[in-house]
Amino acid sequence: MKNFFRFLMLALLATTTMVNVACSDDDDAPANALIGTWVEDIDDMPYILTFNANGTGSLQLTNSGGTSMSTPFEYIYYAAEHQVDIIGSALAGSHYVVITANSLVLSPSSGINYYFKRQ
Repeated sequence: MKNFFRFLMLALLATTTMVNVACSDDDDAPANALIGTWVEDIDDMPYILTFNANGTGSLQLTNSGGTSMSTPFEYIYYAAEHQVDIIGSALAGSHYVVITANSLVLSPSSGINYYFKRQ
């Protein structure tokens, strides 16, 4: 009986360890879902938004005359809060983020949503 009890406790300990490892906290996961190039047309002008893995990115605007301008920025992505803070571009500010496989929605506090498609 004593050996059975030890075996049972060992099995319980092993199971508990495996469950704790399998249920780790993913809040510190990299911003993989955000990383990439996203495109939106606003008033027939393409906005190309690129997020790099190192916390930098760029916003490229092309006007109707074909002139293109690119602005670099930095960002901090908070996956658990579904929020991205963009620093240094026309989209600067804090945005609520919704990401699917092919779409990105940025919702700033101004209430104007930006709808991007993955390129």
